[in-house]
Order: sequence, then structure tokens, then C-alpha cells
Amino acid sequence: MIKAIQHIIYVCRGGSIGQFQREQDSRRKKAKTRVKALPAESRNRFTNETLVNLIDSGWLPNRWLTDEEVKNLRLDDSYNYPDSAISVLREFGDLNIGFYNRTIHLGFLDDWLKHPCSFHKELTGIAIYPIGWTNLFCDDGLGVYCDDSGAIYIDGQTGNEPPQDGLLEKIGDNFDFVIDSLFTDWKILFGSEELRWYYDWNRHSKDG
Repeated sequence: MIKAIQHIIYVCRGGSIGQFQREQDSRRKKAKTRVKALPAESRNRFTNETLVNLIDSGWLPNRWLTDEEVKNLRLDDSYNYPDSAISVLREFGDLNIGFYNRTIHLGFLDDWLKHPCSFHKELTGIAIYPIGWTNLFCDDGLGVYCDDSGAIYIDGQTGNEPPQDGLLEKIGDNFDFVIDSLFTDWKILFGSEELRWYYDWNRHSKDG
């Protein structure tokens, strides 16, 4: 979340939002040039638009965090993270992927967005693990979660009246699909009621 408000920090340091956007636009132009030099495996894995956003965030092919770097991510120590989640974090952890002030950041989740470890399993019947945060869909931010198979979920407040003011939703079978869809056709991530679980937010949140 700290990186997700980097434009505000920039303004506080004497810059302007316009200047921040111009500098990011300049970086993105350079990223577009670098996409052409990527190996075919990477260019076949993601669309060009996704690759521009990934490169601008600091991602490169074969990026892989060490065990120590993964431990240094601000995750929840109460969870026993499966290999599926660790693999995503090794490749994308601590990157701020997005544009301007709309991002997805893996490796950190605000406490107010977390729930007790057992809650999501009671809700869905499966265990899921907090891996990050995004404000791509909601100004206040949503938690990003991963299950044992690698499927990705988002969780947060809906603005509805209880008991439907909290919503957990599965948005993809793996992070590659989710991140590619975010920058090409994000609407395909949503739609199936069978993959949505509503609940009473205040009753089940850690701060509730």
C-alpha cells in the first residue's frame, strides 16, 4: 500500500501529479522498447500491454526472490503459505504493478483488510492465503488472496448493507491469467455468482 500512494509522496516532496505522470509515461515508453527485446517465452506468456506494465514495475524474465527476500515481505506469519503462493510471491513480490495511482502490490496487506485465518475456509470450504493488495477496482483497496491450487481471489467491502457488505470473489485460476486480464479485458475476471461469497464485514473482520 505504501508504494500504491507513491504519487502522493512525490507531491509532498515538491513534485506534481502532472510531473509524476509525465515521468511514468517516459518510463513506459522505454518499457515498450524493452518488450521487443524479451525472449519469445515471455512475449508468448503475456500481452504487450501487460509486459509494459510489468517491466515498468521492475519485473524481468527469471525474476526470483530468495528465501530471505520472501521472508522480508510484510505477510501474515500466522499462515503456512503453500508452494502456489510462494511461487507467485517469488516472481512478483514487492512489485508495484499498474499505472499512475492504480496498482496491485504483492507482499503486503493492511491489517484492516485481513480476517482470522479460519474465516475464509469456513466461508468457501477451502484455505486461502493473503498475498497482497490492490486498488485497481476499489479506491479503499481490496485484499488479494491465493489458494493451494494457485487460484486468485479478491476480498473487501462492497458498500452494501450487512450481511452483504463484505465480498470474497475468485477472479482467476492463476496469477498469470489475472495480471494479463487486468491490462487487456478486466471484465472477464468477474461475472459468476458461484464464485462470489458475501458476508457481514464488521462481524468477521479482525477489527470488527
